[in-house]
Formats: sequence, C-alpha cells, structure tokens
Amino acid sequence: MLRLSALRIVRFTMFVAVIRMKRIIYVTDFGQSVKQKKNRIVICSGNSSREYAVDEVSEIVIMGKGKAITVDAIRLCIERKIPIFFAYANGFPYAAVLPMIVTGTVKRRRAQYVAYNSPLGVEIAKKFVMGKLSNQRNLLRFWAKARAHVSPEIADKIKDAARKINDLIKELKDVVDNSMNAYVRMKLMSIESKAADVYWSCYGLLLKKYVEFPGRVKPNATDPVNALLNLGYGILARKVFIAILFAGLDPYAGFLHSDKSGKKSLVFDLMEEFRQQVVDRLVMKMFTKRIINPKECIEKGKLKDDVCKKVIKLFEERLEEKVTNIYGEKRTLNEHIHYQARHLGRVLIGTDPKYKPFILPW
Repeated sequence: MLRLSALRIVRFTMFVAVIRMKRIIYVTDFGQSVKQKKNRIVICSGNSSREYAVDEVSEIVIMGKGKAITVDAIRLCIERKIPIFFAYANGFPYAAVLPMIVTGTVKRRRAQYVAYNSPLGVEIAKKFVMGKLSNQRNLLRFWAKARAHVSPEIADKIKDAARKINDLIKELKDVVDNSMNAYVRMKLMSIESKAADVYWSCYGLLLKKYVEFPGRVKPNATDPVNALLNLGYGILARKVFIAILFAGLDPYAGFLHSDKSGKKSLVFDLMEEFRQQVVDRLVMKMFTKRIINPKECIEKGKLKDDVCKKVIKLFEERLEEKVTNIYGEKRTLNEHIHYQARHLGRVLIGTDPKYKPFILPW
C-alpha cells in the first residue's frame, strides 16, 4: 500500500462532488484509504466504506497527509484514464498519477519548445497577460455597474480602476521581440504587477464592508479571503494541468512564467486567463452574499473542515456553469479551459492562425 504525506494537515471528511453525472472524489479525512474492488473504487474509513462505480468517477483528489491508496486502485484508475491528484491540505496539487501515454503525439511539444525562442512565443505570452488584464477590467466594470445606485462613490473608484487597467492593456501592444528573453518577461511582468496593484486594491475596497482583506497573500494565508482564493487557485491549477496534458503540451514549459525545475510554468500561464472569472468572482460572492461567515472560516490558522468542504463544492459547481466569451462561444468554464489548451496546441503547430485568450464580457 502506498503511503502519502504532506507538509500541513487539516482534518476533513471525505466527500464527493457530483458534477454532470461524474463524481470527483475528495479523500480528506486522516486515516482513510482508497482501494479497488472489481470495477469499483472503495473509500475506507475505519470500519465503514463507500463504493463508486469506476465509470462514474472523473477524478480522485487526495488532500493532506495520513492517507493510503493501493496499487490495484491506481492501476484501475490508469486503465480508465481517471487522474489521481495528491494535494496539500490547502488544496494545491503537488503530484499526479496519470497514464504513461496521455496523448499520441509529440508534434505539439516540439513546436512548443521551438516557439519559446521565436516571435510567436512573445505573442503568446502577451496574450496570456491580455487575457488576465481584460478579465480584471471587465470584472471591475461588472462590480461597478452592480453598485452604481447603492454606492456611487465606490462605483466611480472601481470604474476609474478599470480605466487604468485598460491603459495597461494598451501598453502590451508595444512589447515586441524575437524571443522570450529577460527584458520581455520583465516588461510583461511589470505591466501585470501594476494591474494587480490596482485590481487587488479595488477587491479590498469592495469587501471592506464584509470582511478584512490585508492584500494578496499567497502561501500560508491565515485570513479568510486569501485562504479561499488559494484553495480556489489550487483547484483551478488541477483543472488546467490535466487540460494541458490532454492537449499534448508540456505543463512545465511556459512562455510568460520562467523555467524552473518542478515549476508548472505553462499551467501558471494558462491559469492567468481564468483566475478572475473562476475564483475571484466566486470568492467575492461568498462574502458579499453572506454564503460564508468570515468569523467562522479559520481555525488555528487554517480553513475549518466544514468550510473547506462547502467551498470546494461551490468551486466545482462554478466550473460547470455555462458562460459565453467575447467571441460568442458558449461552454462550461471547465470546457473553456480544455478548449484553450487545445487552441494553444493548434496555434503552436500552425493550424490556428493566432492565439485568442479566454475573456468574458462584463
């Protein structure tokens, strides 16, 4: 039996998110194990167990330490192309078990590596930033419109912030080069950083009435807002990772984010287009609609068990919501993620003319 461990632990109960007739099984309780029984996945906890038909399962996510999974269960999942993710207690994945052959082509990966040292690589990196900033701008416009009558002063500040981000989007057009060198990356990251300062400042302003937001804190966040944002980004990273693999691309060879051993650079690249609409918007709604009580979120510096369970379900449901992008294409958010990964692959091999980032209207 394969023993799993992580750096941090929060005691959760195992639960299942039923998404479009498929089950995402979250194994979260200390001491639980995952086993195989014929064509069924069995989750054991103490003297009790639950069984799920393998054809009904889309993913297995093992969170925190103190869990176990049998080789037989792993093999069954591999045969049925069910990814198994190992995640820290905060939801961010650190490993995955997938088939040795995920796709049947190396053509896209070869094109991906070549593009990095070409003008195409620069253009793709710019489009990732453009997608991120455009969704930040449009989300701010959406929030400003919703508050135009009840809080006109705040709405005006949000509109002004959206205009600043729009000006930064225009700056992207001036970034040109023949390859993704240090200067280009610094310029793109500078534009992205300026937009982030404006965006997160407004985010805190909008939340001020409901919960304190100390600014963006990535690792080891102990406040409710950042803890929920980090959990959402962890779930999003998992979705983007599998979409990139199934599209035949290398998740570690990015364009915008620099190469580093073990760093899923392309995952972070593609995530930029989806963070705002998948995670930020939902976290805002959780507090402004009082779905989550900020005073009951954190216990001993970490998300409480019941809150984490509830929030994961909300994120999974959000990913299955159908939305229409600025190009008039209607899909679930999860389908948009897979489409963008395949679209990127086609751009790299030349069957699509140019990369169009995922952007939602406001």
